[in-house]
Amino acid sequence: MYQIRQRAGVASALSALVALAVAVATAVALASSSSTAAATSSASATHRHEGVVRAAPGQTVVRGPRGPAYTDGTTRVTYRIPGARRTGLRVAADARAVGRTGYRAILRFGKHRKVLRVVRAGAHRAVTLGKVRVPQRIGRKVRVELQTDGDRIRARAWDPGKRAPRWQVTRIDRKPLARPGTSRARVHLGDRAQRPVSLQFWLASVVRGLPGGGGDPGPSDPADPGPTDPTDPDPTVPPPGSGQCPAIGIYNEAAADRDVDALRQFDGMPQVANSYYQPAERIRMSQETARIKRGTSPNITITTKGTDRLAALGLGPSHPGHAAALAWLDQHLADLATLTRVDPAVPVYATLEHEYKVKIRLGMLTGQSADPKVYGKALDLFYARAATKAPQLRTTYWIVGSDRAVEGEVGEQFVTLPDAVLFDPYAQSGNLSLTQIAKGDLDWIQAQSWYRGQEVGLGEFGMQVRFGDAALAKFYTGIREQMADLGLAWGVFFNRQRDLDTRIVERSDGKTFPKAVASFSTSLKATGRC
Repeated sequence: MYQIRQRAGVASALSALVALAVAVATAVALASSSSTAAATSSASATHRHEGVVRAAPGQTVVRGPRGPAYTDGTTRVTYRIPGARRTGLRVAADARAVGRTGYRAILRFGKHRKVLRVVRAGAHRAVTLGKVRVPQRIGRKVRVELQTDGDRIRARAWDPGKRAPRWQVTRIDRKPLARPGTSRARVHLGDRAQRPVSLQFWLASVVRGLPGGGGDPGPSDPADPGPTDPTDPDPTVPPPGSGQCPAIGIYNEAAADRDVDALRQFDGMPQVANSYYQPAERIRMSQETARIKRGTSPNITITTKGTDRLAALGLGPSHPGHAAALAWLDQHLADLATLTRVDPAVPVYATLEHEYKVKIRLGMLTGQSADPKVYGKALDLFYARAATKAPQLRTTYWIVGSDRAVEGEVGEQFVTLPDAVLFDPYAQSGNLSLTQIAKGDLDWIQAQSWYRGQEVGLGEFGMQVRFGDAALAKFYTGIREQMADLGLAWGVFFNRQRDLDTRIVERSDGKTFPKAVASFSTSLKATGRC
């Protein structure tokens, strides 16, 4: 691969377009210069660049903005692409780019499918960090977005005329590129193509970690009008870590096919739903597959209670049951890998055990399996094997939040980090909000050494019905907006009558909570400020 620098002249058919691009580039350069100057006293800045890329068969063409080198930020490139000659075309967004090195989110158009691949490019070779098939239909435009945040790399690609999907590739890079670099637009045309291709592009990057301090990673100029393409319906770049509008899930008892009850109960389907598998159970593939096809992400926990499998996995080959426990784990990972391929746009989450402290208190985990260090090492093994055997799986560390000493000690064992951290806040008073019950645990999680900017979600949340319909209705008002303000990726409402009793609809005792149901239904269907 090689680079071709921008030249003054191209084919005569493009002369008018190039003249326009040059004029716009001049304006962008002036704006970029002022924002770069401002960056010396601000933690973030927005930089934009646009123009035309012309690639001949077998060529790779790179374009970059006149902005500073940076480490953390979000790069978004929107391409206007030809409708007839896509096969063999690759469009990409580069970040931390220095010479031949950098991170790249590459979207390849094949004859029958589109594949998004994230690589760490070195001077001599590129290492693939993750890839996924992009199922969404794409029209005459495509947007590729790449976010770098320390050692966490995230990417997605979609039609900018449609709603942005969740991050399609999320990876922790064990050997991250630490050297600052710039954002770039990159186009490659396969050598089998019959004719050159010309693409118009709009590149925007929100960068942070610039000289002058820390703080908000959002755009530095609130009056920034964004890319000049008047047909672009979403010109802003979200700040790093913001992802998309938080998802609301529902746990409606055990079976995955109970998700559909939510449509009748709350006039909406859950975006996430939990499944709890017992030690002797296999994952119910048909039910979880149907769930994914409905657009609901499974959040799966594989339990070991009543067995010594945590000890067998955590202690390694020295434990006599290690080989059998490893085979059991790999069987589950094979099933999970299959689920991740059903629809790559619908993430699959999974963990080994959850609410660890509760299971110790109830006597479900005993002996060496009740040692937090052993559990942490078992989880670390699960994360490492999942990275190889089910690379698209989003692994989780699912805590209660009731014993920070134990949960912190578990996390200290991690060498391979989870993709998401989950916790379970419940309102123990009728005058509490979701923000109030979640804030303390969230602050603690984000202060831990094993937290590196991963997704944080609510594996379960709710309010006990004993506080009454009015209190419940107030609690479930604006749930999605509250999660967005907290920076949470998603949360699952625990609609169950047993234990804490947070079930607000279709109860066995005949009690009804119409205000609570209406409030939650509104939150489920609304996108609000996010």
